[in-house]
Amino acid sequence: MLKSKRCFLSVGLVLLSLFVIGWLGTAHAQADGQGEGELEYKTLAEADGKLMGVTTGTVLDLLTQKYLPHSPYSYFNNYTDCLAALKTGKVEGFLCDEPVAREISRKNPDVAYIKEAASSDMIGVGISNAKPELKAILDAGIARYEKDGTLKSIDELWYGNSEDKKVLPVSKTGSKGKVICGLNAECPPMDYISHGDIVGYEPDLVVRIMQDAGYEVELKNMDFNALVPSVVSGKVDIIIGAISITEERKKSILFSEPIYHSGIVLVVRQTNVDNGKADFWGGIKESFYRNFIMEDRYQMIFQGLKVTIIITIFAAIFGTILGFFVCMLWRSPYKIVSISARIFVKVMQGTPLVVFLMIMYYIVFGKSLIDPVYVAIAAFAINMAAYVSQMMRSGIDAVDKGQQEAAYAMGFTKVQTFVKIVAPQALKYILPVYTGEFISLLKSTAIVGYIAIQDLTKMSDIIRSRTYEAFFPLIVTALIYLAVSWGLALMLTYLEYRIDPKKRPRTLKGVKL
Repeated sequence: MLKSKRCFLSVGLVLLSLFVIGWLGTAHAQADGQGEGELEYKTLAEADGKLMGVTTGTVLDLLTQKYLPHSPYSYFNNYTDCLAALKTGKVEGFLCDEPVAREISRKNPDVAYIKEAASSDMIGVGISNAKPELKAILDAGIARYEKDGTLKSIDELWYGNSEDKKVLPVSKTGSKGKVICGLNAECPPMDYISHGDIVGYEPDLVVRIMQDAGYEVELKNMDFNALVPSVVSGKVDIIIGAISITEERKKSILFSEPIYHSGIVLVVRQTNVDNGKADFWGGIKESFYRNFIMEDRYQMIFQGLKVTIIITIFAAIFGTILGFFVCMLWRSPYKIVSISARIFVKVMQGTPLVVFLMIMYYIVFGKSLIDPVYVAIAAFAINMAAYVSQMMRSGIDAVDKGQQEAAYAMGFTKVQTFVKIVAPQALKYILPVYTGEFISLLKSTAIVGYIAIQDLTKMSDIIRSRTYEAFFPLIVTALIYLAVSWGLALMLTYLEYRIDPKKRPRTLKGVKL
């Protein structure tokens, strides 16, 4: 009990220290963002040669090479990560679309963008090659809206300050069926999540056009890197997400007429900003409100946690069952069966889990509209089975074979011997290692955002894309993972305690002391 209390106290002190240190850095950065300042670099030429950030999966790496030829660059998953790197001095700037840069600078006064555009940019709707009729519908709708002024009113709505008016038209059941639209809801004001719903300039435009044509639209949020593969594989019919129209992408998918003419600009820090004195507790309260209370964002955390737990529990159950059968095949006296099991285990142990997950989603189930949560459960279960089979094999081998021979001599069948003698003893060797694999499975589910699943980590990313703050979303996400993994570990440890007779207190039945 004393050790447990000391453990909790130590963890608490460490977390408190990290909280204070992390918040001080965040509060300082926020205080620096109050007021007007001067751009650190006023032209592209001044910034050339400095380390730049680039969003993975975009054409911005090519544009960085072209317009900042002497600048090395580092890749980041999204604009939010690029911004965090910029504010902490890890990079000196990053290119992005002007509408996004405008939103970033509005919410982060300590950064701004150079007005000199590096390049012009045309944003369009990506369309599956198998659905050319959708291109005709979208092109006609864009032309019609541009002519009657609807396009201008949509622009004014989503780039205005009237947040209460920023809602999508209700997507009604269409007489001609449903169109699945993939998007990356981490790019405000083009595409983002507000009050738990996907909103933005592009979803508004697409829903209006498709409804006019008699189609219902289903919006599906996913990583930006997954958009093009999803529409190519047929997982979705169209994609949006501030996607630049390029010749390279036209080789794989169709594009609508441009829905937004933009420019590529360089976002940099501002210097000589007039600071206000950072109020520590007031800043914490304000940051907590923005990240979790505003727009009911705390509900997104609960929704993501629910998905994470569902995937973890079911993947563990099916993975354990499958792992048992793989273990039995490994131990088979038939070489062809045993070798097949060995090959399966080696392949799974040698394949990165994120790669296997995407193979399952885009190739194995490429033409299927199965819910990605089921795909994730299957992928994690198969991966876990390879490791569980080895745990079980080691645990079974640790049981003295003399006991099995004695059981056979007493008339026990192989099944009876395994169930009553081998398995109970093997469990005490398996459970400690199994606990670690179970916790590892929980943490590994953080990659499911690659296949359009909004788990706990993905929801945290979405919140960060709205607030452009890293501290609270990441710390809270880490604490939730810690709490859940701790709880699961305690449950399995208790099970281990109940199974192992050496760890249980012994009592003599029928004897009064």
